[in-house]
Amino acid sequence: MIVNNVKLVRPEKAKAVEDMIIRNGMAGAVREKVTEDMLISYLENFQDKPTTTITFKRKIDDDDDLDADLEGL
Repeated sequence: MIVNNVKLVRPEKAKAVEDMIIRNGMAGAVREKVTEDMLISYLENFQDKPTTTITFKRKIDDDDDLDADLEGL
């Protein structure tokens, strides 16, 4: 099934989808066998949002001697 393929790449996402299907089943929202199309729609609800942020900290080299050399140019 597709969930096994998802588990290989994103085990936390597969677990969340499995839990959601179980909760819906216990609540009576799922009354039939979960089809591949239904599973795909569940997976789309868990689309990854870009959460990665990259911060660059540039090292500032405070060299007073260099400033004096450039002043004469």
